Amino acid sequence: MDIKKIKEVMDLFSESDLTAIEIAEKDTKIRLERDVQGATVLAPMPQAMPVQPVVETTNAAAANDAPSNKGKEVLSPLVGTFYSAASPTDPPFAKVGQKVAEGEVLCIIEAMKVMNEIQAPFAGTISKVCVENGDVIAFDQPIFEFEA
Repeated sequence: MDIKKIKEVMDLFSESDLTAIEIAEKDTKIRLERDVQGATVLAPMPQAMPVQPVVETTNAAAANDAPSNKGKEVLSPLVGTFYSAASPTDPPFAKVGQKVAEGEVLCIIEAMKVMNEIQAPFAGTISKVCVENGDVIAFDQPIFEFEA
């Protein structure tokens, strides 16, 4: 392959969007590569934000229906996937009948590939876990009920 043909291949390669090309002709072999790492644009990684669950207290006197033994609820502060434990083999962070302290981790909600620990906004005893492990939950959906 003569130098003129090599220059022509180089010019065509530089004008194209190819990242690499290899040409073999008789006893000559040419390989051209473009450095694509410098052109890579990386999006910023999402950062876990401190998440405060929404607390809702039900007032039995204000309700017109039958009295309920429901106390305080912990509502989901975001949309995501509910996980009761850090891994499938670990025990759940919180279960029915368990007494938890304020700030204790109740569960994890995964949102946009970020694991958000949901902490107890108050101390108390869990009377109900309202969702199942792996459930997709909505914003303001009840996730735990505490005894009144």
